[in-house]
Order: sequence, then structure tokens, then C-alpha cells
Amino acid sequence: MNALRFGLGARRIQAGASAPHFVLGQGEAAPPREVSEDMPAKTVKAAIDELRNAVQSLEIAIDGRFDKERDVSEFEGEVRRVNEDRSRLAQELDQSQFRANRLEEVNREVSRRLVTAMETIRAVLDR
Repeated sequence: MNALRFGLGARRIQAGASAPHFVLGQGEAAPPREVSEDMPAKTVKAAIDELRNAVQSLEIAIDGRFDKERDVSEFEGEVRRVNEDRSRLAQELDQSQFRANRLEEVNREVSRRLVTAMETIRAVLDR
């Protein structure tokens, strides 16, 4: 029995009395190949090596994806901390501004009372 190796998407067609051909993606026929007795073992070994390489590539891609996810997670955490700090600082600034406005009002009231007291003292001294 002859073993023929073909890629994904190929389909077998009958070509009259000749050996079967395999049609590739764009209608190109793959010529039949003669296979030696030890070729199936080589083909299986090559397929296993390809599979091993594909799995290794997949593992590398997954590791890279996990690294990116971790980096994104760390970045999002840093953004969250910065936003919390900004919110806290904005609240402290609002409180400080309120306190400064209140001190300014009290300062004006004290100043007005001092002026009134000085005028009263002058009026008493002038009598």
C-alpha cells in the first residue's frame, strides 16, 4: 500500500486509470510519489517532530501572552493607585481651600472688630 502525504484542504480525485491525484487549494494536482518501506516511519517521526515544535511554539506564545496579561494587570493597578491618589489629593485640596476661605473670613471679621475697637478707644480718649 502506498502512503501519500498531503496538506490540509487537499482532496482526492480519480484520474481515470492512472494513480489517484490530490488536488491542492488552487486546483493544482499533486503528482503521486513512490514511497519506500521505511518512509512511513520517517514520515511519522517527522510529523511527531513537527507536532513537538508546534507545541513548543504554542507554549512560548502562551507564556508571552501571560507575561503581557501580567504587565497589563500591573499597569491597570498602577493607574488605579494613581487615580486613588489623585482623588485623595483633590479632596485634601478642597478641604484646604475651604479652610483657607474660612480663615480669610475670620481674618476680615477680626480686622473689622479691631477697627471698631480702635475707633471706640479714640472716641473715648478724645472726650
